[in-house]
Amino acid sequence: MKNILKYMLGLVIFFGCIDGVSAKEVATCKYSYKSIDNKNYTFSYVVTDTGLTSKTGSLNDYTVRYDSDFDKEYFSKTYSNSKLSAKCPTINVCFEQSYNQIDVRLYSYTCSAGESSTAYEGNMTAAEGEVQVADKSKTYCSTTRPMRNESYNVTISFGLDENGAKIFSVFKSGTKEGGIVDPEGNNAINVDGHVFFINKEDIGKYYSDSCSKTTKMFLKCTGGETNNITIQTTKPEDTENCAYAVTKTEDDDGLDYQEPEGHSSWNATDNNTLKFAKKIYDIIKILIPVLVIVLSIVDFLKVLLISDEKNYKASFSKFIKRIILGIVFFAVPALIALLLSLSGLSDSGILNVFA
Repeated sequence: MKNILKYMLGLVIFFGCIDGVSAKEVATCKYSYKSIDNKNYTFSYVVTDTGLTSKTGSLNDYTVRYDSDFDKEYFSKTYSNSKLSAKCPTINVCFEQSYNQIDVRLYSYTCSAGESSTAYEGNMTAAEGEVQVADKSKTYCSTTRPMRNESYNVTISFGLDENGAKIFSVFKSGTKEGGIVDPEGNNAINVDGHVFFINKEDIGKYYSDSCSKTTKMFLKCTGGETNNITIQTTKPEDTENCAYAVTKTEDDDGLDYQEPEGHSSWNATDNNTLKFAKKIYDIIKILIPVLVIVLSIVDFLKVLLISDEKNYKASFSKFIKRIILGIVFFAVPALIALLLSLSGLSDSGILNVFA
């Protein structure tokens, strides 16, 4: 009898321990990727109070590769001290199409073909009853800088992430190409083959409330080479200026870059297709009001001459339809801007066609 009681007590203790250590789901983070073959992929990461337990998604023929410490680092960024982060961690993705492989990491890195990884933010769904910490994200300063010998600009930002940790980001303006890193750790960010660093002596200046008003961002190419670019507060030598050509460095004030009047980014790339589209649009923009007025006058003159009630209603209906079509045509720019904004793309080039 004593042995039976001991056995039962052992079972109670065993199952109690199992129950005590069983993982409890605390959140799910979902990410949507767009690969280089223009296909959409979705991933879901399930986080419990003991770790990252599940990574699933629509992969088609791709296999996914993670760093050995990915699960541990992802969990620490998502759940700490029994509280959820305010947001899902940003992940960086490379689609290695030649290998049918997707590489996923928690920091910016260079893909096998030499291009930069693409950063994606996730949508968090917290389990019922879970507490999320207050969002501590903050931007100290963000500046757009031109790139020497390139047709695009880069946007550089310094701030805090949702947990209050320092972050530094560089992206090709209007895209997700680039990355976000810890400025005091691995602070190298690859953008289209250019690797950006922060001058260590200037880190403190960029993480202050006065940054947006007084601190400048210059781009220095050591030895004139654009592979490695240092972000610093002092203006570099003309030959090492990575933002402007040697003959144009007097224009570099280290501040937010504004396209010169009449020289916006879309025509700076000498895009003949956009220029041709603008000419066509300008012609149509004049023709539509003229056609609406002329055709409507002709229709109403016919009505006056015939004096037919049925023809009057038909002419008036045509007039209303022409007005509506004209309004729709002139609303195209706003519609395109809205769609591009929702997709996270830059709309400056397209909108200049309709300016």
